[in-house]
Amino acid sequence: MKESEKKAAAKKFAETWKGRGYEKGETHSFWLELLHDVYGVENPTHFIFFEEQVDLSHKSFIDATIPETHVMIEQKSIGKDLSKPIKQSDGTTLTPYQQAKRYAAELPYSKRPRWIVASNFAEFRVYDMENPQAEPEIILLENLEKEYYRLQFLVNVRSRDAKKEMEISLAAGEIVGKLYDALLSQYKDPTNAESLKSLNKLCVRLVFCLYAEDAGIFGRRNMFRDFLQSFQPQNVRRGLIDLFEILATPEEKRDPYINDNLKEFPYVNGGLFEDEKIEIPNFTDEILNLLLQHASEDFDWSGISPTIFGAVFESTLNPETRRAGGMHYTSIENIHRVIDPLFLDDLKKELEEIKETKQPKTRKQKLKDFQRKLASLTFLDPASGSGNFLTETYISLRRLENEALKEQLGVEIVLGELDNPIQVSIGQFYGIEINDFAVTVAKTALWIAEAQMMQETESIVHMNLDFLPLKSYANIVEGNALRLDWNEVVARDKVDYIMGNPPFVGARLMGAEQKADVNKIFDGWKNNGNLDYVACWYKKAADFLAFPLRGRGTALAVDEVAPASRLSSPLRDNTSSVSPAGCHLPLKGKAIRAALVSTNSITQGDAVATLWKPLFENGVHIDFAHRTFRWDQKSELDTDTSPKRKAHGQKKAAVHCVIIGFSIAPNEKPKILYSGGQRHEAKEINAYLVDAPNVFIESRKAPLCNVPEIVFGNMPNDDGLLSQYTTEEKETICAQYPLAKEMFKPFVGAKEFINGTSRWCLWLKDVSAQNIRKVPPVVDAIKKVRELRLASTRPMTKKKADTPTLFGEIRQPSGNYLIVPRHSSENRRYIPLGYMSSDYICGDSNFMIPDISLYHFGVLTSNVHMAWVRTICGRIKSDYRYSKDIVYNNFPWPTPTDAQKQTIEQTAQAILDARAKFPDASLADLYDETTMPPELRKAHQANDRAVMAAYGFDLKISEAECVARLLEMYQAL
Repeated sequence: MKESEKKAAAKKFAETWKGRGYEKGETHSFWLELLHDVYGVENPTHFIFFEEQVDLSHKSFIDATIPETHVMIEQKSIGKDLSKPIKQSDGTTLTPYQQAKRYAAELPYSKRPRWIVASNFAEFRVYDMENPQAEPEIILLENLEKEYYRLQFLVNVRSRDAKKEMEISLAAGEIVGKLYDALLSQYKDPTNAESLKSLNKLCVRLVFCLYAEDAGIFGRRNMFRDFLQSFQPQNVRRGLIDLFEILATPEEKRDPYINDNLKEFPYVNGGLFEDEKIEIPNFTDEILNLLLQHASEDFDWSGISPTIFGAVFESTLNPETRRAGGMHYTSIENIHRVIDPLFLDDLKKELEEIKETKQPKTRKQKLKDFQRKLASLTFLDPASGSGNFLTETYISLRRLENEALKEQLGVEIVLGELDNPIQVSIGQFYGIEINDFAVTVAKTALWIAEAQMMQETESIVHMNLDFLPLKSYANIVEGNALRLDWNEVVARDKVDYIMGNPPFVGARLMGAEQKADVNKIFDGWKNNGNLDYVACWYKKAADFLAFPLRGRGTALAVDEVAPASRLSSPLRDNTSSVSPAGCHLPLKGKAIRAALVSTNSITQGDAVATLWKPLFENGVHIDFAHRTFRWDQKSELDTDTSPKRKAHGQKKAAVHCVIIGFSIAPNEKPKILYSGGQRHEAKEINAYLVDAPNVFIESRKAPLCNVPEIVFGNMPNDDGLLSQYTTEEKETICAQYPLAKEMFKPFVGAKEFINGTSRWCLWLKDVSAQNIRKVPPVVDAIKKVRELRLASTRPMTKKKADTPTLFGEIRQPSGNYLIVPRHSSENRRYIPLGYMSSDYICGDSNFMIPDISLYHFGVLTSNVHMAWVRTICGRIKSDYRYSKDIVYNNFPWPTPTDAQKQTIEQTAQAILDARAKFPDASLADLYDETTMPPELRKAHQANDRAVMAAYGFDLKISEAECVARLLEMYQAL
């Protein structure tokens, strides 16, 4: 369906269902019509399923599921409030979303939903289970004509062809892995670096030959296989040396006396075969059979996806090497999350509008102009890896070009006008990659993509197009992108878009060279030691975009761009106006836009101000962004079955990412914020990826508002010698030495607090030395603490060896205090907070707030504060990492009336009372979203309403809007 057709269908559907909808009688027809009429599902009854039974404590039925897109639907009748809890048949009260989550928890993992949709016919509330605590995206039926695309996730299924492509590509990767291992064992020195480079190149050449014979590039099928079959295993090596030389030699320069089995091979060129001689080992019967049977006769290489296969091929590298470099495979889906909003959506829209042109001659001219526009665009991936971004972008542009050609030709074919029907070229794509093998793979993937797309064009224009010889584009450069001048790879004034997925390496996990890269890129920047490696690409890209040099935060016109060399460090005190003329001559250039995938660390915690504040001050702004999403790095790519490779590669890593599109160019279209797959037009996207003003939450030593101070718990500094005793160990010592009873106190770390487990510590602060000496196990522990501290290289720790009976840092309050765990699961809507008596020693995995009132507890445990935490705090993976100086000390508190304050105190106490009804349950049990008792949930919801009233927030405010209001309050304070 064309976009105009979808829009018209959405309008008609909305008009048909306006003001009506009964859950029991009309759910089926509502969803079947939506899927068929608006989203073009041909057989919706085979796509969506209704009333699937799920066993709880009683039999229940899921209203609807869409298995292929992992969607669960909870439908209510028209007029039902989707935010209000409804009494269930077992007596509990749950909102439609909570009801669906309960169903989901009982399903096998493979059937659990990615999306939960709650609907009452008039609105759709969409919950993304990748971010289960986020506010839902709300799409109103009355707006469906304009916002139909926001429900596109319902039907976004890869076609059968795409699935087949994936399967073929993964099977190809398995063959490559087996071939790689078999050849590696034949090298004289399998650990030699040059031999490994030769093996990499040999594998690439073999795969290209296998692909070329299946795709018809060599002229006939089985041509390469027949050539190999003519040799005995001991002669294959010599045969390949001769073949590679022939493939690198133009026909007119070949020896006229070469064997007939070499004569028929075409000239390939392109640098793939004409490099320096490579080391080729001897072949065995096993390797030859692997090539002839498994890799050739039993397998058709013509159907592989070059985008996927490039990454599959690259995965033949030692996976440990990949991880050390922070290399991560980017799926086609995630590539499109970058390139679609960066440029592809606009190009598709432009083509659709051209196709709607009524006058044929005008339409044809516009299509030709559009084709020329596609051919004029230039792309740079400064961390190109196996080239999957470049390859997928090339394929996407060529498909648009083929569509434009099809529209130009219609049913009439005039061959005389089609001397050069293809204008988009792989020469438009530039990359930088540090790994030599990946560079070769990326070039090969682009060549394969070029061959495949040329075949698609041939079927449109009904012409035979010459693919060989390969064009020798040296556009993917081997080197460290952080030390290369990108202008030497491609001139800045040629580039339209920068895109990619740079390496992910945490600030504390970098090697010496990576750390040196960071120090070079961020020379002179404060706190650069807290930035992850990926931040370097943002800074380099921003320099390449060219910073303005006028006032702080003032953008220049596009033709008044300052040289990147003048901007190697942020402008610190640039409060005066600086004329561009004072910075040599102004450069003229394109308005480049960039978009990068990265870890979400750069949008959380203190890294936000460190990285983004200087960039924003120098004119950078965010055009679009995907808020935190997760993809599991289970390797779709680790298909190799050899024991050695299996031992390395079959690991799963969860990567928590953001995508940020940024530029210094003027914005001519709305800024777009994506969250949970939903699209939101934003006035401003700040560095926390919130539609809110550009403010930066920086470290603050005291609270911004007049509230109690928060402090770290007590730090043992003891390697567990004072602080890690089980109940059994403590009782054993006390049974033998009764005096020890006064020496032990319960110790509460974050784990003990949340999970309700017991742990004891030696608390000798007020115990006499005389009594301590009478308990040998305690004396022994103290001696070891002293030795441990003396052995430290830190002067402060050495000094603490003088007081080995005490914790390294003591802050224990004399009265009751509130515990705030420093780390907590993202799966909890509320971080569990709780009061403790001073008899419980608080560890430094918690924060403490002494002498805090119920009012303060109520605000801190509210959804308002939790929204602030989720946006501002740092993360470990995606779990909350609560901060004293960033989160608590900067939090804008409300100014309630006496009545509002009293209400919050009452609702806070109700939370504690609800917990007290379950004395045997841990906080982990109580705050699990699936098992939270209704009484506790109800108490929290009442507290949320009371706190929101104190802020003056509407009860229907979304979490993103709530954070935006808090940031405005912070800015004012």
